[in-house]
Amino acid sequence: MKRSSERSAATPRLEFHAAARGVFIIISLIGIAACSSTPKPAPAAGNLNNQSTFAGKPIDPQLYALLDSLRLAVEMRDETRFQALLTQARAKKPPSEVSAFLDQLSSIVNGRAIARALERGARVEALRDQVTMGDPISLQLVLTNSAIGDKSASIEIPRKTGGGLFSAGPAVRSQLLASVTTTDLDAYGGESSITNTLPVAMREDIKIGPGETYKMEFQMDGTAPRAAVARIVEIAIELIPSETRFDGQAVVITRIPFAPARVVALPPGFEAFAADPAAALERALARLENAYDRDILPCALMVPAESREKAILSLARRLTNAATGRQHAIIGALRQVTGERDRGVDRDAWIGWATVYLQKNEEPRAVSR
Repeated sequence: MKRSSERSAATPRLEFHAAARGVFIIISLIGIAACSSTPKPAPAAGNLNNQSTFAGKPIDPQLYALLDSLRLAVEMRDETRFQALLTQARAKKPPSEVSAFLDQLSSIVNGRAIARALERGARVEALRDQVTMGDPISLQLVLTNSAIGDKSASIEIPRKTGGGLFSAGPAVRSQLLASVTTTDLDAYGGESSITNTLPVAMREDIKIGPGETYKMEFQMDGTAPRAAVARIVEIAIELIPSETRFDGQAVVITRIPFAPARVVALPPGFEAFAADPAAALERALARLENAYDRDILPCALMVPAESREKAILSLARRLTNAATGRQHAIIGALRQVTGERDRGVDRDAWIGWATVYLQKNEEPRAVSR
């Protein structure tokens, strides 16, 4: 792989299985903070001269109280208060056991800030937004290493940690899990959805320099639906790191979600409509034969955003006077291109909506004299 501001990994393949695989690593903040070194509840203000213990050793009661306050700040996600308390605790030059505990808490707080920065640019991208039904879907992960506050540094997420000859702990692998929602649409407004969780192969360590973007391509196998005229596939990814290092230091990040990609799978030959889908939609609506009902939804889904209002107007105009079967085909298309879901496929509700929509959006026609 070349080192540059945009880096791509080899292309692993994602097999489309029906059941989820993979194990989630869940890190409890309370569990991390409340390790064997956790202090007991802070002493009352009047008893600060009493000895308090940490990991079986006596420590300064004021430091003891600070540790409890720090743990609470982590639990409450109050990062400003945490940093102020941490400075106070470090200034007391605590013993090594307490310093290790402070490092643990810092790794949690720093990990949260780094995770937020990574999430802002983490996304799944479709290399093609429209594919033929049954064809593989080509995708890529995109992860950008943005500055965290005023600090920029390299980020590393290894494929695996531990398990080596000289490692004290067992092997833990980073995981990429895809949540794939497939929605099949028939010609007359019917739809069915299923969501599967699928593992994606992580073929290498992720290493991202300051300001760089990491990319990894992968594929999802496609299957051809039996009766649908269109299939919408939404793919979201979650990265569960075995470990994350920022500037060489370990930080706690439990998960990094990637914004989903959306791909529309269409019947073979859809490319004939792709040059001008709005015009193809008009032609399908103008033909009264039932066979053209199957073209309405695919054409409507291909209409680009800048032409969508024109397509909605065309569908709304044809709805009122169309035959019953054609009305349901138009309603199915309107549900997808308008995003209006509350009416379901209720014909009367959609006719009422279309009437109001046309009154608001159609230009007044000149009256002949």
